[in-house]
Amino acid sequence: MALLHSRQLNPRLTGSFTLSGSLVGDGTTTGSFGKVLGDGSQLSGITTTFDGNRRILNTKLPTMFSSSFVPGTTGSIGDFLDAVFYPNTAPAFSSSLFTIEEFVDADSTVGTVTTSDAEHTAGELTFATQSGYSDNFFTIHSGSGLIKTNTSSTASMNTVNRGDGELAHPFLTKVTDVAGLSTSATIFIRVTPNTAPIFRTTSVSGAQITSQTGSVNENTTNGTTVLTFFVTDSESDTLSIAPLSQSAHNHFSLSTSNVSGGKQLVLTTATASFDFDNKSQYKLFVSSSDSHHGNTSGSYLTTLPIEVNVTANQAPTMASQTFTINESSGSNERWQVKPLQ
Repeated sequence: MALLHSRQLNPRLTGSFTLSGSLVGDGTTTGSFGKVLGDGSQLSGITTTFDGNRRILNTKLPTMFSSSFVPGTTGSIGDFLDAVFYPNTAPAFSSSLFTIEEFVDADSTVGTVTTSDAEHTAGELTFATQSGYSDNFFTIHSGSGLIKTNTSSTASMNTVNRGDGELAHPFLTKVTDVAGLSTSATIFIRVTPNTAPIFRTTSVSGAQITSQTGSVNENTTNGTTVLTFFVTDSESDTLSIAPLSQSAHNHFSLSTSNVSGGKQLVLTTATASFDFDNKSQYKLFVSSSDSHHGNTSGSYLTTLPIEVNVTANQAPTMASQTFTINESSGSNERWQVKPLQ
């Protein structure tokens, strides 16, 4: 094998020449090439292999040295350099759970997904939906991972068990680093079904009721309070109260007021003309609906039946009495009444 030094070549050499065989370096590098142009403008057919499947021995690279790092490459020098200086793993990205209310408007925030990458900063990661996602109910921001609604949310979006027995919407997403490695994850978004208003006793946190019973005395006065109760909405929707439904007598009135967490309802008498013998019980109804009633396919109306019983007025009672007077008593004298024994 002949050794050819660069000084033996004419620096002004032009044209091309072909060398066959192989070049041998220090025992760990071999190479071969085809055509070399004399002016160095083109090298073709060059292949180089390098044994990088060895433990790093340079103590100036303390972390690699102490951990006995082995690049593990047996290809080109470029492969070795990439393994040592430019390693890359896919981003860490796993399924997440989010919950939103039903009837949330489009472009509303759902939440932000979190991810990490050992080699890249957050600004070097790109979020997107997977190619298999076609529902188009939600979007994800490519830079921040912020998820928003793309349409008004409905409970019908809940189609897949998210793992705990609850149905949710599977939002298929992925994150990609600048080197092109991607990780896919399914984000489960549950849309909590809207519910109708709830009537309660004593306060907005009182027991739920499905009917109410009250009473009035036959001799009650106009404006007497019969019942006080409350109505709430689990989703904090705006509540509406329908006019009190009652008989043609119109012996009752209902007032409502806003309180923290719902509304207070007070049922009062609207007359002082109750007659137990003529009518001893009144049946009333009050209804409450939320802001979605009538605007969607669901019915979000609750009706509370109320019974008001009339208590008969009792006449005064007096026990039998006995009196004793002296025969000589004059007029206008006072006498002590003693009940019969």
